[in-house]
Amino acid sequence: MFKEKFFFISESYDQGNILNLLIFFTITFLVLSSISFDKESFGQNLNSSNLSDNSTNTIKNSDLSFIQSKEITTNIDQDYSSSLPDLFDKVQESVVQITDPADLQQITGIIGSRLGSGFVYDNNGHIITNYHVVEGAKNNTVYVTFMDGVSYEANITGVDPYADLAVLKLINLNGTKDIFSKLIPLELANSTNLRAGERVAAVGNPFGLSGSITDGIISGLGRLMPAGSNQFTPPSPQQPYGYQNNSLTIPSFSIPDIIQTDAAINPGNSGGPLLDMKGHVIGINSAIFSNTGAYAGIGFAIPSNFLTKIIPIIINGGTYKHPYIGVNGFDVTPDVAKLMNLSQSSGFLVINLTKNSPADLAGIKEGNKTVIINGKPVKL
Repeated sequence: MFKEKFFFISESYDQGNILNLLIFFTITFLVLSSISFDKESFGQNLNSSNLSDNSTNTIKNSDLSFIQSKEITTNIDQDYSSSLPDLFDKVQESVVQITDPADLQQITGIIGSRLGSGFVYDNNGHIITNYHVVEGAKNNTVYVTFMDGVSYEANITGVDPYADLAVLKLINLNGTKDIFSKLIPLELANSTNLRAGERVAAVGNPFGLSGSITDGIISGLGRLMPAGSNQFTPPSPQQPYGYQNNSLTIPSFSIPDIIQTDAAINPGNSGGPLLDMKGHVIGINSAIFSNTGAYAGIGFAIPSNFLTKIIPIIINGGTYKHPYIGVNGFDVTPDVAKLMNLSQSSGFLVINLTKNSPADLAGIKEGNKTVIINGKPVKL
């Protein structure tokens, strides 16, 4: 069995960790700044290399000389590296940090601070983030801090636990539209058109370090991610359809079409945007796959097309109705059939069933080995 788990990446930690980080960075800077090069000795060592005349001529006559090789870069790398600063400049004013109001009332000794990220959705004051970032917030209110350090209160106007999405709305304390008029919404891309290998960037507040950007590629598409949990655990007889270690008691539900990325995502990045190189949102950074809870090169983002369907309904006070079948099981393959001594080597084996679900009402029973739609056996 794999020990890896899904970790949803909002963060609760002691502010002392921030102080330790600052001390570490300061010491590192002092050590590095004390190191110097003896440029003259370095040059002498380089010039004294034992190259024969023949080898020197070979280097001079080569299409890839020693000096030239240092200058060779691909156009892709040049374009990519130069676009990252521009991308960050474009989106930084639209990405926010989300904290619990009770945490900000204390000047020092903040313990158990909840941190997450989000981004501006429209000019009406709506901010998008993950449900697990704001779950349990006192009085249904959080603080939203922009990268210039200015904070505003925001109400949680609606959530969708099944998709791990939440909508906040800034409270305009002055009764004017000044705040809203200055907002810069991020544009949502069509996540249907994504391809593995495309360059992406994640912007957010890992460990409370605001204004952080990391980059990578889309490592995979069409992944499944459990909804509504701090960590995924296998179903148990007592809780066959739910996820443990969390107060959220919803049926087991996997979010489809999840984007996998190797862009570094850490606690505090939850709710922040995953961007294409044009600065468009292709997903919301939500979880990592790890056996320790630390970043291990596998991060997951909820695709932007989910937002396009669900967020407008939440803003209008509605509830998005997720289609589902209500069965739990797995595809039957020849290997599975042999292992379980089944009489057939195809179809879908139903392990358990959600009561009153569409599958239950359609007459599917636990132990069924084939699911038929329109008279044809299919795999799920």
